[in-house]
Amino acid sequence: MERDKQDDRVDGIKTFSCCLCGLTAPFESFGRSLGDHSRSSNKSKIILLEDSYLRQDPFASRSRPLFLGAHCSLCQKMVCSSCSLFYTRRFCKPCALLHRKAFPPELQLAETRIFQSA
Repeated sequence: MERDKQDDRVDGIKTFSCCLCGLTAPFESFGRSLGDHSRSSNKSKIILLEDSYLRQDPFASRSRPLFLGAHCSLCQKMVCSSCSLFYTRRFCKPCALLHRKAFPPELQLAETRIFQSA
């Protein structure tokens, strides 16, 4: 089943937009890898554990994917890496706070950007 993804286009360019902080950036691919968008023919391909909004890292000397964000596994909203955490699957900050007791105490201490405001 393919998840519906937000396909905001600005001047014909697909744009990722975080629903929490408003970060926007053009993306090249939605999935677990960049696929055929690779700049090099390097056979080692990075495969992510979740479907994500990706683009080539413009600052890398070699072809590397840049993770922009993904959908929260609970509310399905688009969130960037700063507004979410990945612990077996992606959780946005509001959903993580709502289900705080489901996360290990060690993770809650380590992820202060998510759990400190509770």
